[in-house]
Amino acid sequence: MAVGSSQAVGLQVLETDRPGWGFRDVTDAARPRTAHTGGMEFIAVIIALASLVAAVGYDGYLFVLGSAASRRAGGAPIAQWVRSRWPQAGITTVASLLALLMATGNVFFEIIAIIVAVGAGGTALRGLQDARKQLGSGSDQ
Repeated sequence: MAVGSSQAVGLQVLETDRPGWGFRDVTDAARPRTAHTGGMEFIAVIIALASLVAAVGYDGYLFVLGSAASRRAGGAPIAQWVRSRWPQAGITTVASLLALLMATGNVFFEIIAIIVAVGAGGTALRGLQDARKQLGSGSDQ
């Protein structure tokens, strides 16, 4: 019998393309057809965690900026600007958490998690850079 072939024997199939697996009941749909090594899962989790760090950093920066602006005289325009950025910050945080949850699924969800995490993390970093550029970095230039 050639490698990669299978031969039906009653209700069982002899699979020779997976060494060490032998007979498998053809009605057993729960057993995966391929072994998942977890390499993609590791990559997806690392990217999702990096995205979450970027999103939480953006949230924290907006929180500190809004808190300082509300306590300072004449800080109303900055506080208003910060309030307008909260929806974007919240969406990126939720998307990063969702990507982290999806990163431990099957390969399809891991790929989707990577895409969502890269998008959310990139959006959070862009928002953080825009905030620092528009409001100054906090140092005298």
